[in-house]
Amino acid sequence: MPSAGPRPSVLFLLDWQPVPWSTREEFFARTCAALAARGIVPILTIPKIYAPEIQSRMQAAGAVVAVQSFAKGPAAYRDYVRTMARTYDVRLAHIRFFTLDSPVAWYCRLAGIRTVFYTEANGGEWRHGGLKGWAMRTRVRVLSAPITCALAISEFVRARLLSQGMPSSKVGVVYNGVDLATFRPDATARAEVRRALGLGDGAVAMLFASKPLPIKRPRVAVATLAALVARGVDAHLWMAGIGTMQAELSAEAERLGVAARIRWLGHVADIARYMAAADVLLHTTQGEAFGNVFVEAMASALPIVATRSGAAPEVIPEGRAGLLIEAGDGEVERLADGVAQAMRPDVRAAMGAAGVEAARAFTLERCVDATLAEYAPYLSPPTARP
Repeated sequence: MPSAGPRPSVLFLLDWQPVPWSTREEFFARTCAALAARGIVPILTIPKIYAPEIQSRMQAAGAVVAVQSFAKGPAAYRDYVRTMARTYDVRLAHIRFFTLDSPVAWYCRLAGIRTVFYTEANGGEWRHGGLKGWAMRTRVRVLSAPITCALAISEFVRARLLSQGMPSSKVGVVYNGVDLATFRPDATARAEVRRALGLGDGAVAMLFASKPLPIKRPRVAVATLAALVARGVDAHLWMAGIGTMQAELSAEAERLGVAARIRWLGHVADIARYMAAADVLLHTTQGEAFGNVFVEAMASALPIVATRSGAAPEVIPEGRAGLLIEAGDGEVERLADGVAQAMRPDVRAAMGAAGVEAARAFTLERCVDATLAEYAPYLSPPTARP
């Protein structure tokens, strides 16, 4: 009996730490399950096994979980890609969580993989001109030449890719999706969390659900808390996330006299409970690539006060589900004004209802379906040459 030959596959090359289970992990599990149901072998390549239970869940979804770290050297990673291309009939490789100027796309091309996808999900603004900008665009054009399709997670990211030298014909947009079953209004969780944190009925809880990193500008959030307290508002700030700035922020909070009003939550496995319990999501990032946290907040009926930057205007219906504030001089007072406005009972109720409705445009199902639709033209068997 003749050999059936290598099995058709999609090779995911992910510079990714899959722990804990979240919307991101659920996206890959559902995508893998959909591919497996079509007879395509999904291969998830990650730097190491961070949590055995996540590996088990991915395998249950039909994925082959392979371990290969780029940190062990470019040559080893190149050889790994070549081995996968020889072992499987790789119809498509999808690179994610690597930077755009990574050589991984070339490893795929040199291994004979004809279709290479790349997802750009990094935040930040790109404004380089002159010689530095020219050098960056040249580097990107060379290193991204093997990429068949670059998927941006927002129009903001798409515009940045174009400014960095990616041809417009290669760039599409697939918005992130959120598992809305996890995020919803929850009066019981609201009461329990607020009671556990000692918040009275009149207290205003602002949730900052981002890693305290420079791009997230958490110092602005701390300053906004201080501005509200100076106005006589019983305001509190919940800082969820682990980053490099906590010591600096703690010192700043002491200097401003609001240290006792900040809860350092660190990593929160069940952030949905805090979304349900807070009064406003305060988001101060400049250059947000998409903002899953926006969708999570809207689905939880949580009003948003955010810096007008990045993809925020694409995701948040301004004036209905949240308020967008211009950065720059006077920003802190404008943010404080926004929080005060969002806390009016009539405004909070209207924004909550509008947010729940708006979140439905960013479901995980839509994201998976849109991704598979992008794959579809490339997953059919290659046409035999005469």
